[in-house]
Amino acid sequence: MARILPPDPHLDHLRNEAKSLLRAHRDGEAAACATLRLLHRFQDASDEEILRASVALHEARFALALDYGFRSWEDLRKHVLAVTRAPLAADESRPGALVVENAPIGQGNSNRYARGFALTLAHAGARADYETIMGDTGLAFLLQADEHVTPLGKPVRGVDIGWWPLAWWGALLRLDFLGETVGRRLVRLPVEESLRRSDPARHFRERFHAPIEEALRAGRLALGFSDHCWLITGLDDGEPPVLGQRSVSDERERLRPRDYPDEVIVVGEECARLPRERADVEALRFAVALGREEAEDRLQAIPRCSGQPANLPPGGRYTGRQAFALWARLLRDPELWGEHFYHANVVFHLKINRQSAAPYLRAMAARQPAAVGAHLEAAAALYEQARERLSLADTGKETLHSPEGREALAGLVEEVGAIESDACDRLAEALAAATK
Repeated sequence: MARILPPDPHLDHLRNEAKSLLRAHRDGEAAACATLRLLHRFQDASDEEILRASVALHEARFALALDYGFRSWEDLRKHVLAVTRAPLAADESRPGALVVENAPIGQGNSNRYARGFALTLAHAGARADYETIMGDTGLAFLLQADEHVTPLGKPVRGVDIGWWPLAWWGALLRLDFLGETVGRRLVRLPVEESLRRSDPARHFRERFHAPIEEALRAGRLALGFSDHCWLITGLDDGEPPVLGQRSVSDERERLRPRDYPDEVIVVGEECARLPRERADVEALRFAVALGREEAEDRLQAIPRCSGQPANLPPGGRYTGRQAFALWARLLRDPELWGEHFYHANVVFHLKINRQSAAPYLRAMAARQPAAVGAHLEAAAALYEQARERLSLADTGKETLHSPEGREALAGLVEEVGAIESDACDRLAEALAAATK
């Protein structure tokens, strides 16, 4: 079941995929064996023999490259660089550029938006822990779906299937609350939607350029959301005039994004920090709202990205139970299920998000009364169970091009959705105990 590269492949994603493969092997997950069996030394080995063996990162990369149909990791790397549009290559800043040096380096296998918040806030001197940001923003508990959007312009009838966990609107739902928890305002620069869509260069000049320049001159970074989450570390007169690095890249490199950012966030002034006990209660309240589809007011406040039609009807965004139901329904509809790598992308990034749920809840349980902590511990165990079940998902091309394979994944999606629904109920019980 050979893998297929997405239309816009990135080395960061592939590096993370190789690390995830290696981690799955080390965790004893049988799902890793099919890819590792492509290595010559494992071609006749059983799953048990593969899982007992030692595997290095370079072997995981090699096996992954073979699974994508390439002769080596180097061939895969060269292919990705060749098909990636030039603006994504390393770009020396123009003369006279305004640049903040020594920006923090990101980390793979993490949520790009939470990682961006953590790096930007830490650079500004705020105490910002990645796992806490994941929980406080709701990203650790969110599953994004949008039934009015077509992914990547592909001929799939009106539903965003595969880029849900990457869409930046989920990262903006609790920006105000995140600022209060770290004691530093996070300012989302105002967007003029019609101008952003019709003339992104002018929109950047009129709306974004001056606040970004002010932040950089003060030694602070900005965040830009487009196809990636970018740490904006510089400005010049290029096209677009933004310099920076991707938040989940583990290499120090100054790049020029290929597109103007749809959204920009800058670190503002210090503000009163919310007591952690009160922040816990508000974070739980929001996590329950996400799981029970009760965050509609916040969903309506975030526009869709500029690549989508402007006249889309309101609503149609889901964050929890209905998102799982929609995902399963699409898999059962031959006209809507899309490409297998859409679903692989959901599984990959949903696992990244859920990786933070249990440690976040257990840290909260440790500082809460026992009556609250017991419910939080139960919810943490359920989120771990959901992630373990996701590890069994077969999103290979061969599998998902068969009705049986899609039905198997749909059943697994429903199972994970039911587990997460139970976890959400435990969070609601913790909230009720904490607010007595």
